[in-house]
Amino acid sequence: MTYTIGGQMNQLWREIEGKPFWRFQTDDKEIIKKLLKDDKFHLTTSGDISIFCCQFERPDIAKGVFKAITGVKPEIDKEGIYFTNQ
Repeated sequence: MTYTIGGQMNQLWREIEGKPFWRFQTDDKEIIKKLLKDDKFHLTTSGDISIFCCQFERPDIAKGVFKAITGVKPEIDKEGIYFTNQ
């Protein structure tokens, strides 16, 4: 399932339940630039879609960072994936 904001896709999900490891996936060039400048995010895959790994101890911190990066309050789906959809 793909979620978009302004034609761009942004997702954040926890790799393993209960662990602090998260992935941020986007195809938005402006967000990619932001993440490349932030030491908390490490690029793991690039191409049409870029995937960054990061660590957050709690989901509320991850959600707040996701909102700060995308500029939109994220929603959460039944699988626990944060996404933007406007």
